[in-house]
Amino acid sequence: MKSVSKLVLCALAVCGLTSVPTAQTLYGIDAGTGLWEFTSASGGACPAPNPVRIPCGYSVPPPCVGPTAGPVPAAGIIGDVAVNCLGDTVYVTDGFVIEEYVGDRPCGTPPPCTPLQSFFVPTVLGMGALTGMGMDETGAFFAGVPTLWITDGAFLAAIAPPATPCGAAIVLCGPLPIVTPTPVTPITDVTWDPFSRSLWACDAGGFVHNLMLPLPCVAGATATAVSSFVPPSCGLTTPLQGIAYDLATPGLRSPDGQLYVTDGTTVEYVAVSGAPATPQFYTPTLCSPTNAPLKGLAYVSRGITYGFPRATAGIGTFGQSCSPGPTFGLEWLNEPAGTTTVALVCNFQFPGPGLACPPIPAVGTLFWVDPFRASANIIFFPPFSSTCVPVPTPIPAGAAVPPGLKVYCQFIFRAVGFTLDATEGLEFTITAP
Repeated sequence: MKSVSKLVLCALAVCGLTSVPTAQTLYGIDAGTGLWEFTSASGGACPAPNPVRIPCGYSVPPPCVGPTAGPVPAAGIIGDVAVNCLGDTVYVTDGFVIEEYVGDRPCGTPPPCTPLQSFFVPTVLGMGALTGMGMDETGAFFAGVPTLWITDGAFLAAIAPPATPCGAAIVLCGPLPIVTPTPVTPITDVTWDPFSRSLWACDAGGFVHNLMLPLPCVAGATATAVSSFVPPSCGLTTPLQGIAYDLATPGLRSPDGQLYVTDGTTVEYVAVSGAPATPQFYTPTLCSPTNAPLKGLAYVSRGITYGFPRATAGIGTFGQSCSPGPTFGLEWLNEPAGTTTVALVCNFQFPGPGLACPPIPAVGTLFWVDPFRASANIIFFPPFSSTCVPVPTPIPAGAAVPPGLKVYCQFIFRAVGFTLDATEGLEFTITAP
């Protein structure tokens, strides 16, 4: 796995002084006008992740002529959120209009939730208000055409988002009747599984379903559940409101695919088999509270932080750590005054452990990443002298950076007199797009 570490860090060295990663978070939309990015509940030895609750209003005017996406109704199951990992954009719907927004750009320029475009659900589908969306940005099911799967609770369809702002979405498939073995209850959300090339769905009756898709998609075909279960661990109530596939699973030390499911107030982490999930560094607990009530859920391949800085310096990420990950990078925040040398220390879960929990004490600082293992990589930089410096670290595609590989990073600073300072630790995980 040494080659993996060199491959990831070579991207840092070659791209020059331009960002740094965050880890796995979730998007949810509330019953008013808010889009939230949030982490799972903290746990484990460090503990991790450091809590994040980032609000982002989405009812801002889009750059297109036509109605905006209004607030999601205060009650019910209408509305959802989906994510494009490759482009790091966010799709939000109030059930009728779909709007695309900026995700997390280098040092927040342009800011998150900057509107990009809006478009309508194609009327030719004859579907009702949307209750769920799931994004397949690679177009694995439709010969490379990026695909947004949508549902109104009873039917499923696939559309291609417009290539230009305000363009017309293209119907790729559907509408397909959704067939499940459970009592007739509406499907409330769907999420794309790139490993089985299927969809996972949740419904208002409390069930999770794996929907197999017809190929080719022809008239009379259906989207049929091949497995169904009730999430076992957190006592979720009905209706379930959102579902998101963990794109870092299956992967290293995660033999089973895993899902996030919410009833609006709690997010449960569960295996696709219906068993409790295998805890991860970024999701160490099976049950996490939300900024209730949420009406949809989506997975984001960002980094998380753990531990704490010595003073004010910080580390973060922008873009998403999927493979390929053209948008991904690290951010260096609030460099200490008097800095003469900067070192980026990164280590890896395999052969691991890579991180230091508890931290390794040093003169005047703490190491949250183990710099002494053979797998460690250290890159030196001159002072950046800026409140935020992006260091683009695009992630290549292929087996060299497999899903599930966890990377731990930390910036160490040296000032006159060899005084040390350091940021908190940061972890990001390679995921599928």
